[in-house]
Amino acid sequence: MAFCQQCGTQNPDGSRFCTGCGADLTAQAAPQQAAPVNPNMGGQQAYSQQPTYGQTPQAFAQSGIGNYGTPAGLSKKEFLNQPENTKLKNNLKSTTLVAVIMGIATLIINIITIESEKARIEADPWLVIDESVLKANYTWLALLTVSVIITVAAYFTLNMFVGIAAAVVYIISMIVILSNGGTVSFLGFAMVVFLVFMPYNLFTLGKQYDEYKGRSGMNL
Repeated sequence: MAFCQQCGTQNPDGSRFCTGCGADLTAQAAPQQAAPVNPNMGGQQAYSQQPTYGQTPQAFAQSGIGNYGTPAGLSKKEFLNQPENTKLKNNLKSTTLVAVIMGIATLIINIITIESEKARIEADPWLVIDESVLKANYTWLALLTVSVIITVAAYFTLNMFVGIAAAVVYIISMIVILSNGGTVSFLGFAMVVFLVFMPYNLFTLGKQYDEYKGRSGMNL
């Protein structure tokens, strides 16, 4: 039996490619050269430790080093902070930040609008406020606040389902205000885009993290 020097998977004799990671086993049989340089590690040498003969993938994972120079046994948050995930981390941070800022700005703008409209009606006895629209506005603002809080929670927990819940709550708030004759600004509609992209980034993170766990033997 031949052990893959990349992931430690045990392969049948004569196998050309590893059944675990697809590495070329014939190239691994050649004399070992200097450890390759990992472009994600600032020009430093990548980890060159390989499983010894008879070492299982589980034991190799417990040694503290996973594939591609990534330490084994990382939590999802630690995995996101790895250099190779910088782009995904920045995308997640930017979509969350923009969604929260839009939500707060929309909340403030609509509170000011509602209060100014109430003051105008109080100053003119001929004007009558539509109570159903007013209640719908307050309901929308309450759900908007809840959506912003859930969005922040999704970012810190890195939970895709929490992110989806934030988008669903906000969409419900829009349905409430629009179905009662109210209006939603362009800023309010644009917020939906970022609330959708945020859980999408969390989905991407979850998928990559699951692949990492498989490579490092965390789920074996």
